[in-house]
Amino acid sequence: MGHCYVSASEYKTKKEQKWIEKDTKRYQFSYRNKVYRDKIRKKVMKRSTYIGSVPETDQAIIAAHVKYMQSGDFESVRTKQLHGPIRELIVGHHRLTYFEFGASLYFVRGFRKKTTKAPKSEIDYAEKVYKIMKNSK
Repeated sequence: MGHCYVSASEYKTKKEQKWIEKDTKRYQFSYRNKVYRDKIRKKVMKRSTYIGSVPETDQAIIAAHVKYMQSGDFESVRTKQLHGPIRELIVGHHRLTYFEFGASLYFVRGFRKKTTKAPKSEIDYAEKVYKIMKNSK
C-alpha cells in the first residue's frame, strides 16, 4: 500500500486545504494483529477515522481485501472504476477510493455507500490527489 504526501499549498480554498491536511494524515496506517496503527505517531488509530469508526469485524474484512490487492490478487476483491484512474474498493457497504501509481496503491478516503453512485466530491478529491502525485514525479 502506498501513502500520499501532499502539500496543503497545492489547494486553493481553505476547505480543500483542510481536507488534504486531515486526510493525508488519516490514511497513513498499517494493519497488524487486528489493529490499525497510525504510522506517523506509532499509536493505535482512534475511532475518528473512517476505518477506525467501523466495527472491528468490518475493519478486518477491509484489511483482508487491501492485503489481497497488495499481493496483486484483484480477482478476489470487488472494485469499480469511477473516473479515469480513480477506482473504488467495494467491501459490503464500505467504499475506499484509490488509484494505482507506479507499483503502489494509494487509498485516498473511505466512506459508507448510501446511494447507487459514488459522491462526486469523493471522486473529485481523489482526482486532485492523483494529479498532485502525477505532477510531483
